[in-house]
Amino acid sequence: MTTIADINDKGAANAGPGGWNDPDMLEVGNGGMTYEEYRAHFSIWALMRAPLLVGCDVRNMTPETYEILTNEEAVAVNQDPLGVQGRKVDTQGPDGCYQHDYVSLNSITSFNAEVESHACQMYIFTPAGAASAA
Repeated sequence: MTTIADINDKGAANAGPGGWNDPDMLEVGNGGMTYEEYRAHFSIWALMRAPLLVGCDVRNMTPETYEILTNEEAVAVNQDPLGVQGRKVDTQGPDGCYQHDYVSLNSITSFNAEVESHACQMYIFTPAGAASAA
């Protein structure tokens, strides 16, 4: 999974409306991975702005598979109207760290998190003014 992400990262600058990088089939729900691996797989594909075409038998998907495939935050990152693909920003550890650059350059704080191997965590940041205006 991360090898495919690394290959796809090389073409990230060329991705955008009218032309998306396609890292291959979305395998969530097809068997052979743990729940955490499926979550990581879906999140990586969403971050890469890959076409999120369900590759499993939807008639027989588990509730866990449905939960992953309908994760609103991951789908929102994938469907970002600016068409920005996530890029590899750090190479510490065996797999590195990817991020979706949709954070303002005026950010005044930093954020750090560690995630277990094959686990996945997505953080959505909202500017303070936007949260109070909603």
